[in-house]
Amino acid sequence: MGYERIATTVLWIGRANKIVLTILIALLTFGIALLDHITGPLLAVSYFYLIPIILGSLAFRLRGALSVALVCAATWVYVQILDSFDFSTPFYLVWSAAMRAAYYLSFAVLSEWLRGALVELSSLSLRDPLTKAANWRFFEEYYRTAIMRSRRGDSPLTLAFFDIDSFKSVNDKLGHAVGDDVLKTVADSVLPNIRPDDIIARLGGDEFVIALADLDFTGSEEVLARIFASVEAAESKRGHPVTFSVGAITWVEPPETLRAALDAADTLMYEVKRGGKNGRRHQSMP
Repeated sequence: MGYERIATTVLWIGRANKIVLTILIALLTFGIALLDHITGPLLAVSYFYLIPIILGSLAFRLRGALSVALVCAATWVYVQILDSFDFSTPFYLVWSAAMRAAYYLSFAVLSEWLRGALVELSSLSLRDPLTKAANWRFFEEYYRTAIMRSRRGDSPLTLAFFDIDSFKSVNDKLGHAVGDDVLKTVADSVLPNIRPDDIIARLGGDEFVIALADLDFTGSEEVLARIFASVEAAESKRGHPVTFSVGAITWVEPPETLRAALDAADTLMYEVKRGGKNGRRHQSMP
């Protein structure tokens, strides 16, 4: 497994339901404590406490990792006392607890540092360097995960494929620096208007796609209207004379492949262009 896949997994866990992750961390900690109690000193299992600490970092960053580390250290001490481990004097008990806490806390800090490094790597390898939107590789991974989630829960998925009308003339007349600023403004305007489970990707040139998860046709249409109102306002404020042609489809059961889904949305987008550009066509599909 390459670091790109690991980085994608890290980001996916970070976007997962926090209540579910908290329950998972609690169950793991309890399970490890129970195993530690059953096996006693014959089998060292304290290293397994590092697993919930890692999850704490991925889900809740440094504060979560440190909190889980302290809980794991306290749990370890409780199991030792429950097993009547002979610490001889209270000093040895306090010393062992402090060392265990220091070990787990140090690992929590290291885990958070590694998480941050992986996220940084993902921004280099899985995101477009100009706009910071997802690139094709990241979007492929997202789509695979999205269709699996959609089919498990019968939840819809919306793809909005769009490009910037007459973008070539912007580059030719105003220069590539202005063209780059137009592209960055698109991503900067979309990102605050989508949820953690949604995504915007730049597929190349002036072509972008937005994916909205778990929204029906009406809900996704409202979000898309808000997004493109925000994008157009931001471009206008910066003096960019641009409009957008958008083709969007909401699927109850998304196509098997990303290419098939994009081709369908792309067809709608070109219908908008043939109709005079500067518009959005949105369809619902079974």
